[in-house]
Amino acid sequence: MREVEARREQALDDRGDHIERTRDHAVAEQGLRHARLRRAVDAHVRRCRTDALCGSAALRWRHDDHPPPDPNRNRTVQFCLMLGSIHDEVKSVSRERAIACGGLRSRQLIESVVPSKAGSRRMRARKSAEILTAARELFLRDGFAATSIDAIAGAAGVSKATVYSNFADKDALLIALLAAVTEESAAILARAADVLEGDGPARDRFIALGTSVVNGVLRPEVLSLRRLAIAQASAFPEQVAEFWRRGPASTIELVAGQLERMTAAGELRTPDPREASVQLTYALTGSFQDRALLVGERPTAKQISAHVSATVDAFLRAHAA
Repeated sequence: MREVEARREQALDDRGDHIERTRDHAVAEQGLRHARLRRAVDAHVRRCRTDALCGSAALRWRHDDHPPPDPNRNRTVQFCLMLGSIHDEVKSVSRERAIACGGLRSRQLIESVVPSKAGSRRMRARKSAEILTAARELFLRDGFAATSIDAIAGAAGVSKATVYSNFADKDALLIALLAAVTEESAAILARAADVLEGDGPARDRFIALGTSVVNGVLRPEVLSLRRLAIAQASAFPEQVAEFWRRGPASTIELVAGQLERMTAAGELRTPDPREASVQLTYALTGSFQDRALLVGERPTAKQISAHVSATVDAFLRAHAA
């Protein structure tokens, strides 16, 4: 009886040893599978790092960030789960972390595929400027109604989708074009009016002002936009009115302010500075602007100088203190 018990205990011990050895073997084999799987995932990430379509995969996957595979899952499921975990991390990781992990090469890749916000704004501004330039040329050459978005995209060297991503439609292009030229003209005219604040002789200051104003209204882009604004005034009354307010009306108000200041200082006598500004401004620009708009004639620098001098002299005689 004791012998049977001993054999039974020995069998149980042998079975326990076998189970332990089997378990150790399974754990070891699982560890090897895990290591091979990890190397496969690392190799996949390295390949993704060189793929421009996966620029953000420049982040190196770290094994410490992920738990060991569940031994109850097969290798295919484990591999897919790991790739899914990496994909989620790459999607959520910040751009700065990706650059830090990826090094210089990854930085260059990410900059080209995932540009920074500042870079995106610069790129968008550049594309918008190219589209506006193309639209202006086509509007003036073919007319607003005859110009299509396809033609604008072709002239700008961009896709039709790019045009629509920057401007809602052709009307928005015209509005943006009017605003851009108006903004630039307003800045030029403001600087021109500032010359009246100098300390030199009043005649010299008025001649400098007159020359700047005449050259400003005769700029090709201003003339072309003025023609376009006149043609589209009924379709875009608010935008054309703003073009007037920021251009001619703004010039009148700026000069009127300077005339009022000079009157207060005793340099001039202008009972109505604004009316005096209207007279001076249109006397300077009227004839030249009409010929440029209707006939296409541009005066020479000598003609501009003679006209400005004669106009300023007549104005100063009329408003001498």
